[in-house]
Amino acid sequence: LIVTLRGVRVAAELAAMKSDFVSGVTHELKTPLAVIRLIADTLAQGRYDAQQTVRDYAALRGREGRNLGRLIDNLLAYARMSDVRQAYTFEPLDVSDLVDGALERFRTLLAEQRFSVDVQVPPDLPPVRADRQAALQALDNVIDTAIKYSERTRVVQIQARVVDRSVAIGVADRGIGIPGG
Repeated sequence: LIVTLRGVRVAAELAAMKSDFVSGVTHELKTPLAVIRLIADTLAQGRYDAQQTVRDYAALRGREGRNLGRLIDNLLAYARMSDVRQAYTFEPLDVSDLVDGALERFRTLLAEQRFSVDVQVPPDLPPVRADRQAALQALDNVIDTAIKYSERTRVVQIQARVVDRSVAIGVADRGIGIPGG
């Protein structure tokens, strides 16, 4: 009876966590979508004629589109992790290529927000054995968080090094930090 009650409680907690997750994801997806719609409506109505204003709106739409894409990628990654039938494809990957691939998605945003990017990946670093999409998604999430929570000092540092028999990749910023962390 005790085991059954614990199982029911764990199942209820898991259901509540899934509900909170879906609620949070829905809210996060609606925000960039609403901005994209607002920009499209504004431009379609011809409210602005100045080329610079139109370019600014187009740049904002691009940023929000990329943000929406990242959110959808996160959701798909979550679904992939939740589905144990979906296997990861592990292969040797060059760390420098992974870091460059992750940064490529943020280059425009980093430049627009005047971030200094410092990448320290030794050329002789051994390859890592990982699923490319999962590794890129993890780096994307950390870089996105570093950008999102940086205030005045806009620096993103990425470094990789060998630790024992593994390769460690670190992303650091000078943002607001995590309370209590």
